[in-house]
Amino acid sequence: MGLQHFGNLCVTIDGFCEFENDWYNNTRPQHNSSQEYEWYNLWPDLQAYPFIDSSSQRPEKVALLRNTAPYALFDPVSYRSGPENELTGRSYYVIVPATAGKVTANEGNDAWYTTESTAPGRADGDSSFKFQVKRGRPPLRCWQNDTWFYGSWSGTMKNLLRDDEHGSPVRLSPAIAHILREEFLVPMIVNIGQSLNAGALKSSTRLLHRDNALDAEAAAAEHDMLRLALAAG
Repeated sequence: MGLQHFGNLCVTIDGFCEFENDWYNNTRPQHNSSQEYEWYNLWPDLQAYPFIDSSSQRPEKVALLRNTAPYALFDPVSYRSGPENELTGRSYYVIVPATAGKVTANEGNDAWYTTESTAPGRADGDSSFKFQVKRGRPPLRCWQNDTWFYGSWSGTMKNLLRDDEHGSPVRLSPAIAHILREEFLVPMIVNIGQSLNAGALKSSTRLLHRDNALDAEAAAAEHDMLRLALAAG
C-alpha cells in the first residue's frame, strides 16, 4: 500500500458485542410471497446513540430457509454529520443471524443455535431430523475502536488523515489516504462477513448432511465471531 516509509505506523483494535433479544419482531412472508422471513427492528431506540443517523433505524429481514447453509447479514450503521463524530474512533455494526429453521441431529443451547423438536406436520420440520434451530435468534450489536499510533502520537483514523495542527505527524499521499479511508471506513469484520457471505459463519463449515444439517451442539456465536476476528486480523 506504499506504507513502507511509515514502518512505525500501527493500529490497535478492540471491541465488544452484545445480544439484542428485543430486536426480533416476527416471522412472516413478504407481501404476496410464500417465502417466510424473520424480521428485526434495528436500533429501535437511538437516544443512547445520538451520532447514529436515523436511516440505520430500519427493519431488516433474513429468509427462513431450511435446506441452506447458515449465514448472517452484516449491517454497518450510518452516522450523522457533526462535531460529536470528529474525535471518536468507534464504529458500530449489527450482525443478524440466519440460522432459524436449520435442521440438526443434536440439541444446541447457544443464542444463535438454540434448538427445539421438529414436530410432525410443521412447515419447517423434517422427520429425518429430531431438532431444528428456534426462530427469533437475537442479533449482535457491536462496536469497534481503532486507535492509530506513530511514535509517541496516537489518534483516530480521522486524526490520522487530517492535514492540520490537529492531525498526525504522518504525511500521507492523497492516494494512500484514500486507500486507508476506504479500507477502514467500515470495520474489517463487516467487510469480511459480507465478502464470505454463506461462508462467514464457522457453523457453515461443519454441515453434517446433504440437506445442510447443522451440528448445533458444537455451534456457537462465539466460535463464529472468533473465526471472523482471526480473518480480520
